[in-house]
Amino acid sequence: MVMTDTSSTHLAALIRLTSILVLGFATALGLIGLLTHIPVIGASTGITLMFAGALGIAHRSIARNNRTLAAYWVAGGALIAVALLTIVVPRLYVSNAVVPLLVATVLLQYAPYEHSRRYLGICGLMTVGIVAVGVTLPDPLVADKLLIYLNVSLLITNVGLALFMLWQFRMRLQETIMEVQETNTVLNGLNNRLQRELHEHQRTEVALRTSDRRMRALLNAIPDVLFRLSADGRVLDVQPIEALTIALGAVRIPMAEIQSLLPPQVWIERAITTRELQRYESQRVIKNEVHEYEGRLMVSDDNEVVAIVRDVTDVKRVERLKTEFVATVSHELRTPLTAIRGSLGLIAGGVTGELTAQTAALVKIAYNNCERLLRLINDLLDIEKSEAGRLEFAMQPLALLPLVEHAIETNRPFGAQFGVTFMFVQPAPDVWVNGDSNRLTQVLTNLLSNAAKFSPPDDRVTIAVTAHDQTIRVAVTNQGPAIAESFRDRIFMKFAQADTSDTRQRSGTGLGLSISKAIIERLGGVISYETSDTTGTTFYFDLPVYHPAPASRSS
Repeated sequence: MVMTDTSSTHLAALIRLTSILVLGFATALGLIGLLTHIPVIGASTGITLMFAGALGIAHRSIARNNRTLAAYWVAGGALIAVALLTIVVPRLYVSNAVVPLLVATVLLQYAPYEHSRRYLGICGLMTVGIVAVGVTLPDPLVADKLLIYLNVSLLITNVGLALFMLWQFRMRLQETIMEVQETNTVLNGLNNRLQRELHEHQRTEVALRTSDRRMRALLNAIPDVLFRLSADGRVLDVQPIEALTIALGAVRIPMAEIQSLLPPQVWIERAITTRELQRYESQRVIKNEVHEYEGRLMVSDDNEVVAIVRDVTDVKRVERLKTEFVATVSHELRTPLTAIRGSLGLIAGGVTGELTAQTAALVKIAYNNCERLLRLINDLLDIEKSEAGRLEFAMQPLALLPLVEHAIETNRPFGAQFGVTFMFVQPAPDVWVNGDSNRLTQVLTNLLSNAAKFSPPDDRVTIAVTAHDQTIRVAVTNQGPAIAESFRDRIFMKFAQADTSDTRQRSGTGLGLSISKAIIERLGGVISYETSDTTGTTFYFDLPVYHPAPASRSS
């Protein structure tokens, strides 16, 4: 492969020019030798041709992409040829002494620079040796006039080569200057880029420090303690340490006390496996008082989790007081309300005598409000029992279809108040579940009453019972407004009601769905909903299918 770089091109041009001059000089010597029959001239011709052969080898080295070897062939051939020529014709030493200097110039330009001291020394010694040989050896039997011609020819050849090399050196110097300028331009560009990147890095560093200060201020302001934990439960970091000191009620915090706030290993493994938020609770006795802590565990890296721990002792105390207050008030109110409802029922039934139309209307209003208050009190008591884990269940195998049909018939009058009819559209035959009939009726009543309240007038609510593998689904669908996006996450929470003027006009405590969720989950099922963007919502619950023994089914 022919080299395409500038240095190789220049060296190839120099070899071609030298070859032309050397071959011309050899031709002249050959003609002189034929005319004069002087042996010395013939030997000189052979030496010159030998140098021409070395130049040919150097040219082939250039073609093989080996510039250094070509330079060495040129230099070695020239030095050997001039040494032999000086020995053969000593009086040519004046012209020959210039050749090592030219060789040194060639090597400086094209040979490896690390060897420069070595080959400059060799060229210097060759120059001194050529002069010494020319002065000391006897003159050959060659006419003075011919020697003058030979010296002039060699001087012309050497001067030509020197001028050509000077021209090449000038061209290479210009190219080097241009390369230096281009390199300088590139370096300036890189310097400007580095300056910009350094400035950007400094700005980023300042922003990171500012962000870090803000984050630490935020962490110090919140009452939570943040633990960074490894997969095996080791504490990697704690932030902020002030909150940890307050949470543990101590100045010096032993590791054993810190461990009391950390989640069990099984929770860490579950968080890493499921990649879902995990919640746990722990307790610790501080100064003879039980402190309660709530922890949230989330994955921060493949083998790391973050535990956020908060002291919820005061929150739990307030919740207990609220629950106890609600329970006490509910119990105290239920007894007199039950008596009032019973009395109003007797009055409305005509026990005290026939009522006027106006009195009957007032009694009916009072009776309905008593019913509403009793439902609210019963819901509050159910919520309190659910949170305390004291909801009572009379579990037994149940045929689901009769239960659903009974709930539909029971709630038809309620739906009629809103102009809504209930339709059982898809009953699955012979379906059994294991549950409490009263509690399931309570769930169905909640779903049916909600569907009736939120349906358009003169519309219908559909009820479907379908089998899904090992579960049975009961779905209640209405064509009322869709559930608002902002309300969907809170729909099963206590006292949750859509905050719109339309829904505020409908009676309700906001406890029905929360109670229904607690009941279905206690029965081993799942309750959820599906809603569209405009109209139509389906609430459903799934329960495990129960397969009774044949004897039980026949009975």
